[in-house]
Amino acid sequence: MTGHNELKCEVHPFGSLTGLRFVVICSFYKGQYYLSYHNTHQSWETQGGHIEAEESPETAARRELYEESGVNNAELIPVCDYQAYDSEGSANGRVYAAIIHQLSELPESEMSKAQAFSELPANLTYPYVTPVLFQEAQKVITSRSNQPKDDALKEIQAFLNKQGQIKAMPSKKKKKLMIFLYLAEKIESSKRYTEKDMNELIDTWTEFKDHATLRRELYDHLLLHRTEDGKEYWREKDLPPLDSFINRYI
Repeated sequence: MTGHNELKCEVHPFGSLTGLRFVVICSFYKGQYYLSYHNTHQSWETQGGHIEAEESPETAARRELYEESGVNNAELIPVCDYQAYDSEGSANGRVYAAIIHQLSELPESEMSKAQAFSELPANLTYPYVTPVLFQEAQKVITSRSNQPKDDALKEIQAFLNKQGQIKAMPSKKKKKLMIFLYLAEKIESSKRYTEKDMNELIDTWTEFKDHATLRRELYDHLLLHRTEDGKEYWREKDLPPLDSFINRYI
């Protein structure tokens, strides 16, 4: 296969291709793209690489994610299979999305650094592949993030008034987590809020007006982010699926 700039890809349903040679991990941290900088290529790319002998694609994805970003605390989500091709040939691979919960030190590798981006940078190693695969990853994450589901709403209905405001907090941890996710959905994912605006929004969706506690809970559960000085807040771009969110904290 030829140069990186020529490489393109076709997307296929997850698990539909055989002869897989590569894994690609489309990583997200606090709602932003998380890419690694390749020293030799001098450009940004997703984490990923060859699937070793006797290694499953998922195991390879977790290994490559750690080796190329230092991340070992992330939720790995199946996305799709893909076929990369150029004028000299093709190869099959599998794509996962990684929702990073915590960053760690980057181990020594061909990657010199890893960084979060609000938009994909222009200097990509694979300019015709990376945006396509990230788009597929975002589709899967979005489809999983329409939470709470109807069943979950039924479980917390007793804690909501007719207007959908939270009228009391549950005592059980599971239902508290459902409430946190319910409240997070009321926050626009593309907007930045001042602390005052965030407090007012939280108060709009509660009867008891304890915005300080709820704001802290959303932040502690990685549903809300803020600047170091606490002057600006924004919601996690890709809310986690309900089941994985609950499993993370119970």
